[in-house]
Amino acid sequence: MSDQFQIFFHLGYSKVASTWFQRIVFPALKGVIFHKKHHFKHHKQLLNHNPAGTHLFSTEKDKRIIQAAEEIGKLYPDAGFIVFLRRQDDWLLSRYKYRIRKHGRESFGEFFDLENDQGLWKKETLYYRKVIEEFEKSSSRKPLFMTYDQLRENPGIFIKQLTDYLQTSINPNAMTRHPRNVSFSEKQLIILRKWNRLFPYRNEISRVKMVNKMHQKFRDLLLHIVAALASGMPKGLVKEKSLLSDEELKSLKKIREFYREDWEFCEKYAAF
Repeated sequence: MSDQFQIFFHLGYSKVASTWFQRIVFPALKGVIFHKKHHFKHHKQLLNHNPAGTHLFSTEKDKRIIQAAEEIGKLYPDAGFIVFLRRQDDWLLSRYKYRIRKHGRESFGEFFDLENDQGLWKKETLYYRKVIEEFEKSSSRKPLFMTYDQLRENPGIFIKQLTDYLQTSINPNAMTRHPRNVSFSEKQLIILRKWNRLFPYRNEISRVKMVNKMHQKFRDLLLHIVAALASGMPKGLVKEKSLLSDEELKSLKKIREFYREDWEFCEKYAAF
């Protein structure tokens, strides 16, 4: 490992294979000190210890991704940034399903409202070109942006781009484990959303942190039990045939068209 200090940050969006990279790929990088996700904040402590070698930190920032890059850039002006992007409509649908699995009860239109911009996610947050431009300002080193489509179409080249950027290689045995997408079925998600609406989840039920933590663990377990029971429920008992209404399905196509130019810019920027 080189004594020269280098630091890289994977500031991911959730639902873009981040967990697979954090658990399988990043730990297998040769000569790279990978700091696990829950140690992300420890990067600030490096400055006090005359660090050496190549360090990699990883977390998902989502709505705060630009702010995170700006903050890191002030501490490490030559930091390397790694970001994986997923086409906006595809990402929003995946992120919406994930929210339901985490106690969400909103309709898709309440989650993202293209017409009035009153949803939980605002239109401005998904302009990736702005994200790229802000990342370029935050460091003297050019950031590495790649797309989820590139990973799915050619994972070998994708990993090669990543290792070239980090100036390293990877233990080939790690690549025998491919990304696993453990997802719930439409029927499970429909029932989970109903459950979440009937029994809304509250983050805090007490002033005692331990009580709130136990409450969270219990509700998470309960949600998985409901999902398991839902998997065996006859489809005829579920009124909705699709998680998204016909209008919401149409809105996905409108979202794709709305961000078309922005996404095309990203594809060109991230081209191998």
